[in-house]
Amino acid sequence: MYPVYSMINDLVKAFDSAVSDESVYRDRPLTNVYEKEDAIVVRAIVPGMTSEDISLEVVDNYLVIKAAPKSEEISGRYLRRERASGAFKKTVKLPYQLDRDKMSAKLSDGILTVELSKSEAAKPKKIEIL
Repeated sequence: MYPVYSMINDLVKAFDSAVSDESVYRDRPLTNVYEKEDAIVVRAIVPGMTSEDISLEVVDNYLVIKAAPKSEEISGRYLRRERASGAFKKTVKLPYQLDRDKMSAKLSDGILTVELSKSEAAKPKKIEIL
């Protein structure tokens, strides 16, 4: 990237974060997406949340993760605040068509794991050589 474009990009990011607290956390939650032979697995870090705080939806080839966790109440003022809080929405593009009847999710120790089965058309198929 050219230095001028890099500086402009940094300026836009700084302005964006100054205008909206949400923009700082737009990539929340941090996710890993990996592929198994018959499924796509999405793992997201959601510390302190319960299954009631989180909603999951598949729209076309996208997984939409929304959360509205309860606000943390403190009895003072923050001296430093790095941990994101508040509602978020994250959309994860999925590389394959899915079998919508074979999807599952679990939440354990602050890690949300969503397993999305590939459709039969998306699974590898061996071709027999005659």
